[in-house]
Amino acid sequence: MISQEKSWQQFANEVQATYDKRSFFGSDKIEAAFQNWKIIYDMGCIPVGCVLIPYTRIRTPFLTKANFKFSISKKNIFNKIAEKLGKSIIEIGEPHIDDNFMVKSNSAKKISQMLSNEKIADLALRIHEKSYSDFELSCGYKSSLGYNFPKNSKGLCLVIPFEVKDKERLMLYYDFFKEVLTYLFEAGEIEDTVFDVNLKTWLN
Repeated sequence: MISQEKSWQQFANEVQATYDKRSFFGSDKIEAAFQNWKIIYDMGCIPVGCVLIPYTRIRTPFLTKANFKFSISKKNIFNKIAEKLGKSIIEIGEPHIDDNFMVKSNSAKKISQMLSNEKIADLALRIHEKSYSDFELSCGYKSSLGYNFPKNSKGLCLVIPFEVKDKERLMLYYDFFKEVLTYLFEAGEIEDTVFDVNLKTWLN
């Protein structure tokens, strides 16, 4: 079985990204370029009670003056209960999306249009099929890991609560980010200006 380090290195080589192998107490990091955006991978642990839960995180910061926000997560027993209690869950009108994802946004129209995009919907479903636990894709909302945004900026952030060690999944997330970023740019929601934000103070 290929090690996590080798899988990450192979993936980085394929997409011509930089791979930074950290110290024992740090985290590996991949920084891939797509047009003028950066798609950044890292891993870590988040405390849940007395247990540390590992996660893999993929992030892209970007400039935007729009206020479009959304959150897409895999449906589980807890958000199904929230849905029954009348929480503000958006239905897209596409059974393959509505049956598998919990969708929140400040614009039902915009998120419905985005998830009606065939390529985005197909990649989201492939991520769903390959995720044996929950995941969360957020844009503009404070994620489960918590971060704030500088003025006129937001970030696309995908959090998977396990260590992703295979190249196939890493490539799937990369393709997904490329499609979502392209869609948001063409819809006029984000800018493609180079944005070198300090991730240590912003997204960590």
